[in-house]
Amino acid sequence: MFGLFGSKGVTHLRSVHTDYELINQIYHKLKDLNESEIRARICIRNNNISGILNELHRQHSILASIDDMTKIKVLRMGDLNKLQTENIKKRISQLESDINIYTREHKRHLSTIKDKEDKHHIEYIIRHYEEKIRKNQAEIHHYRKLLEETNNLRQRMRKECKKDLEDTQRLLYNV
Repeated sequence: MFGLFGSKGVTHLRSVHTDYELINQIYHKLKDLNESEIRARICIRNNNISGILNELHRQHSILASIDDMTKIKVLRMGDLNKLQTENIKKRISQLESDINIYTREHKRHLSTIKDKEDKHHIEYIIRHYEEKIRKNQAEIHHYRKLLEETNNLRQRMRKECKKDLEDTQRLLYNV
């Protein structure tokens, strides 16, 4: 199990199995776990100690493989979340640079207009500029909310992983 998290192994497992395949494998493992539980109860009824121990060993290996598969899924979710975070950050920086470029163009355009020219033209340019800036700022605000959601998801995943570690430590102590 500990060899699973070597960089080569995790990358290989992430790329080989699709989510549907992982879900299907977990489903079949749960069916195997149920069948093993039935066989263990039959062994208990027949007082077959060797059969009970074999079924316990089988159940442990099934649970360990399910645990590995769920960890792979969590890793995939984390990778996807990181990718989306990077995409959101790039889009925000692009929108901010667009605002800066457009502000410079607007100032340059206004400086080239003479005071004697049509006031309506100047008002139109200012209104157009403010509308475009407002639109970009609204989009930035939307992306910042999405960025906050990705951060919240990452924090929840970390919290669950820490809880899983604590539960595992309790299991180790009690077993």
